[in-house]
Amino acid sequence: MGRLLSAPFLGAISSMWVVILVVDDEPSVCRLIEHILKTAGHCVYTAHTVDDAVAIADQLGPDLDILVCDIFLKNGTSGIEVIRQVQPRCPQASVILISGDFSSDDDAPFKIGNAHHLVLAKPFSKAQLLEVITRAINQSEGTKT
Repeated sequence: MGRLLSAPFLGAISSMWVVILVVDDEPSVCRLIEHILKTAGHCVYTAHTVDDAVAIADQLGPDLDILVCDIFLKNGTSGIEVIRQVQPRCPQASVILISGDFSSDDDAPFKIGNAHHLVLAKPFSKAQLLEVITRAINQSEGTKT
């Protein structure tokens, strides 16, 4: 899942990073998550709509490692629709759902169809975001044997 390379353009000294797509209809949330994850040395793309997320997923294909998606988007769309459209294009990607409607005690994976996804309740801290990203990386690497 991780790629070994130098990433000076990310503003962080890192030799291992993952490609992450963040989908949230709130630009400020996308910017915050993007900043935290880029500072941690990851390659981050952001989208605010289902169509934008699908277009980025089409470009990334098998290079997408993690999809971080708000489960409740504005304009009548949902994160579940994002997942349904992105997963066939990037089946290897782990999914992290974020939402203000989950309790912070909800640590169990959220099930959509046959897949279990990690959950991160808003508001969350930098440490909580990085911890769930690490869990997604470890979960994905555990399934690659």
